[in-house]
Amino acid sequence: MNAQMTPNGIGAQFKPVRLFGKEAINTYRVVPSLASADGSVKSGKDLVIFQGDPLKVAQSNSAVLEDAFKDFTRAYADGRRLRLIAPISTYALVGKAGATLMVNAIKVLPGEVRANIIIELYDFPPQMAMNTLEDCMVLLFPFFENYIAQPSADMDDYTVFANCNMMGVSLDMDGQEQTGEAAEKMMKNFWAQGTKRRLKLFFEGLNEAAALETANRYEAMGVDGALIGEDLDTLVE
Repeated sequence: MNAQMTPNGIGAQFKPVRLFGKEAINTYRVVPSLASADGSVKSGKDLVIFQGDPLKVAQSNSAVLEDAFKDFTRAYADGRRLRLIAPISTYALVGKAGATLMVNAIKVLPGEVRANIIIELYDFPPQMAMNTLEDCMVLLFPFFENYIAQPSADMDDYTVFANCNMMGVSLDMDGQEQTGEAAEKMMKNFWAQGTKRRLKLFFEGLNEAAALETANRYEAMGVDGALIGEDLDTLVE
């Protein structure tokens, strides 16, 4: 359990990410994690998704980011030069109260380390329009340069992400079938839509060799999951 995570509270763990063409791991994806009183820990983005109240999403999301950013800052102070992929629900940026919580969490990061952060936007509304995405990114532009998006499962056109100058898109396969014809089709469609818009590809939560082989064949920019490495409680050595 991360030092900043309290029992019955939400915090962050770190999933190693292997970048294309690199053997050494220097990038980690933030994973929301919830510790229970019995010592068990649940993790995943589904802990921080919109369920009717944008402020509640912002409260959870900001707690995850603050936990991760404090740990990342300590690792940086110790001389570790790492990259971090940090997830932000689009709903967490809706409304003044939620946006304030998110900005306060971001301000935990010293200015000199913000260039090492990739923001992963996810949890999009059903009708995703460019102005919706731009409204989210306007709040983040003063702090970060690099962005990827995790398209909703029903999205079949990634033009909006390319038009907002995002660097890539991600496909979360955690908990999904990763072998067989259906998995191959899903990964191929993701690859086709991403490369059509010249977006880099990130495959998350891989636990099957066949899925990892497919991701490598599609020259994924980054891959993570059980086959790459176990989640870490802290980046501080």
